[in-house]
Amino acid sequence: MGRIFAALAIVSLGSATAVRAQEPPGEWTVSIGARESNEFSRTFDGVEQEDLILDNVNLGFGYTTRTERSRYGLFGRVGANAYREAEDRDHLNFGAGFSWSYTPSSRSSSTLTFGADRGFQAETLSNLGVLAPGIDSSAANATWSFQYRTSPRTTISTSVTYDYMRFETDQPIPGSQIVLGQSPFRDDFPRLFGEPRDDDEIVLPDPEGGVIDVLATEGFLGTSGAHSGTAIVGIGRQLSEYGSLGVDFGAGYRTIDRGDDRFLQEGAEGGLRFWAQRRSGRANVFGASYELHRSLILDPATTIQTVSGGYGFLPEESDVSLRFSGGASYYSAEDGSTLLTPVADFSFGAGLTRSTRVSALYRRQFSQAWGFGTTLLIDYANVSFTQQFGSKVDLTILAGGSFASDPLIEGSRYDAMQAGATLNYEIVESLSVGTSFFALKTEEARLTQPSETRRNLVSVFATYTATWR
Repeated sequence: MGRIFAALAIVSLGSATAVRAQEPPGEWTVSIGARESNEFSRTFDGVEQEDLILDNVNLGFGYTTRTERSRYGLFGRVGANAYREAEDRDHLNFGAGFSWSYTPSSRSSSTLTFGADRGFQAETLSNLGVLAPGIDSSAANATWSFQYRTSPRTTISTSVTYDYMRFETDQPIPGSQIVLGQSPFRDDFPRLFGEPRDDDEIVLPDPEGGVIDVLATEGFLGTSGAHSGTAIVGIGRQLSEYGSLGVDFGAGYRTIDRGDDRFLQEGAEGGLRFWAQRRSGRANVFGASYELHRSLILDPATTIQTVSGGYGFLPEESDVSLRFSGGASYYSAEDGSTLLTPVADFSFGAGLTRSTRVSALYRRQFSQAWGFGTTLLIDYANVSFTQQFGSKVDLTILAGGSFASDPLIEGSRYDAMQAGATLNYEIVESLSVGTSFFALKTEEARLTQPSETRRNLVSVFATYTATWR
């Protein structure tokens, strides 16, 4: 069902630019960056390809401010991509958006966000491991959410979302791409044990993130567009100081346009979740949930039911976090296809010392990708290690893998493995330079002969960020 409950996540868990309450209101941020990325040792099904070099410059700005009851945020960006061997594919990429939060009373609050962009940033392409001069995209997202506490222990949340995206590419982008450092797909619901939310945050949307979601699950080839609208209601009840439960339910409608009226797809989708959590002490949280997702967009229609329980160790005054949950999902399609499979969600992060941090993530779940309707069963894992050398240099080493299959296509496979490192050096305050290297391998099998790609990607970059009030 994809984005049916992502509107709540945009406000609480999505990409954010935050301004703390203790900071003076009215903060400007301007950033300037330049990057060169070289994709080399490229092979497609064993056939060597020419190197691909991308140069990019970009400019971004942000403004955040607040009043006694409101918080505002604006952002914008513009960049220019230039390919050494494909000058006809040079283009601008740009984006803009805003966020407005209003708290009329201690019982209620609302947030309105909007974001739109055109074209990929070079950094995004580098993180995906695909420079792809033949790919372009546009996306937009608008969300309104409202929360009202009907009593000291009961809260009602509502949200309405509209999404749009369009892809154009003349070469196949394999499914199950990896976005290292984060899960490669959004959840239908916020995680059972999510990151703690700061109510003073000013959250700015990232429409490009939705485009990445599709590449991370379904892959892409050709020209397609998708429109979707969703409405959500959630009710939460705090039973005691330590326990709470709730229900979320919603529905939406999506159209998928592949550039030919003969292939126009549209349909409704919906879902619900029952959940319960209990805190034990200051750091231990236990939870359980039941989720049901129903999608009528593709033929045959599909239903996914999931039961899971978990535990989170989330101390407030420690740089350690542990979350895991497990259960089972039952997939059924109207053509008679069924699948019962275990699911799991594990994450761990810890600061070993003041200068050393490690993290690990593993997830296995169904993803009803919200872009073009495909349902995949995905196993995803990554690990990272970050080391700071003094106050100027930091090194991050990353490795990950994503392995997916479509229950409706026997023998389908969408696999990707990626590893690399990023080195960053701060020359002076606000000015830094760095380099990164990643190796990527993808394998895909979908009704046709299996295909395999291998590529290496090295980048050098410089960034300058200035902030003033």
